[in-house]
Amino acid sequence: MCQTASPLAVIRIPRIDVEAPALEGTDDLTLNRGVGRIAGTALFGRNGNVGVAGHRDGFFRGLKNVTIGDHIEVEESDRVETYIVDRLQILTPNDVTTLRSNGTATVTLVTCCPYVGPAPQRFIVHAVLIASEVRTKAGVLADDPANY
Repeated sequence: MCQTASPLAVIRIPRIDVEAPALEGTDDLTLNRGVGRIAGTALFGRNGNVGVAGHRDGFFRGLKNVTIGDHIEVEESDRVETYIVDRLQILTPNDVTTLRSNGTATVTLVTCCPYVGPAPQRFIVHAVLIASEVRTKAGVLADDPANY
């Protein structure tokens, strides 16, 4: 019997109906089950840039329709973070500068492009944290005092 890890979070982009479990790693098995946190990037719920990769034909199929200003929700077991998309880019696979951290809470979504045929480039969606709510034991969301 094969054991698989639980998701780290669930990523949602409500306007374009994207919802995916976020798992650790970017190997083929992981990206067939969800999207994956890119090794060497920040952890969810911490300051830094969380890099998340997903297949263009899978969980990130709808990502091609994202626009600046869209909200990305990252739901963990103890918090919900909301990010706003502030930058869209198309880069080569070797250009990983977009995954660098500047010390603020950001999330960078990465998928292959174009969306049909060979995919020699990467479509990048960068977003900054605008709200973080922690879940209390009663299940009620409250503003995270760490953001003030």
